[in-house]
Amino acid sequence: SRFFVLQSIGPTGFILRDEGDQKFKACIGAQHSCSCGRCGDEHCVHTAFVLLKVLKVPPDNPLCWQSSLTDGEISDVLATRQRDVE
Repeated sequence: SRFFVLQSIGPTGFILRDEGDQKFKACIGAQHSCSCGRCGDEHCVHTAFVLLKVLKVPPDNPLCWQSSLTDGEISDVLATRQRDVE
């Protein structure tokens, strides 16, 4: 599936749209969440998309596969993303 970012809700929340025009709200943080309802102990495709493609966490980085992130880990991910943008 292909996803598109429609809107950013703060630094770690995103409204996504899939190819079928269905919208999802995916948030990364102390507990990852998604409006698809499939996000629990493991990532759903939407939270994985946010981490891998939007926030550009490399797939070999353990943060990419954790089911939650600490405030420090979130800061590191956001700082890396900001450096990539500049």
